[in-house]
Amino acid sequence: MFNLNEISIGIPLDTINLITLTYYSSKSEILNIYDTNFDFNEDIVPLTTSVLETKPSIIQGKRYSNVNSESFIIINSNTNSNSSLPNKSDLEYPCFFYDIQNNHKLQNIQGYSRKLINTLDTQDDLLIRMYKLEEHKGEFGNCILNEEELMIIIWNWEYANFQIIINKANPRQCQLQLNVYVTEDNKIISNKLDQINGILKKIQLLSRI
Repeated sequence: MFNLNEISIGIPLDTINLITLTYYSSKSEILNIYDTNFDFNEDIVPLTTSVLETKPSIIQGKRYSNVNSESFIIINSNTNSNSSLPNKSDLEYPCFFYDIQNNHKLQNIQGYSRKLINTLDTQDDLLIRMYKLEEHKGEFGNCILNEEELMIIIWNWEYANFQIIINKANPRQCQLQLNVYVTEDNKIISNKLDQINGILKKIQLLSRI
């Protein structure tokens, strides 16, 4: 089983500030294309909450992508873990141009430039990507190439989060992703590594259910 540390990721921590671990269900050996979609069942939410022992939040928003950056707007955020998943989208904005003209109505706008530093493929069906991010709060990126309407169920810790990401275009499937933030002078202290690797072990079991 993969354990996160500076040796396993293969690069110095001072070159990155985000590690993204995404589970994949299969990949093509010839084209090196990964299928990161899993069947979504609402029962996975209380099961994950029980295993991770942390209450989730439900975020609805839109993600805008261009060549080397992303912008994400939060339109609805629900921290009540007892509420059921919404059957219909609460999003009111049909396109990027309408969104940006009416952004005073949005709860949050977050943009960031993103540089991919390194990628690893482990034997645990885990795709690991390491980024150097530069955050630009309250800004949309330029030259939007793609927009996605998402619902994200997220379990937060101080320095990491686990996300079940559902694209509204295909609500029967989801993606499983763990984000680890490198913030303490580009170091991950040992007790945090122990907890992150404990979370990884639990999620590994969940990804196979």
